[in-house]
Amino acid sequence: MEAVIIPGDWNVDQILDDLDQHGFSIVDDAYSSEYQHAVSQECLSHLNEFRNAAIQNGVVNNIRSDHILWLQPEFQIS
Repeated sequence: MEAVIIPGDWNVDQILDDLDQHGFSIVDDAYSSEYQHAVSQECLSHLNEFRNAAIQNGVVNNIRSDHILWLQPEFQIS
């Protein structure tokens, strides 16, 4: 397992409590706006590679209508 360094200004106790209580946590400003823009541009450049998201039984649009693109090693930003 690889160690991950968490920024000191993140409230780790709150994050853990949120995960325990809700299954998710929201961290405001976790990424800079520059990084967010770069990821957005990278996604846009691979827009034609996105696929319909599926569940165990395949693509069922009335249950899940989003689109996915798995991160790839050649993606420089994400």
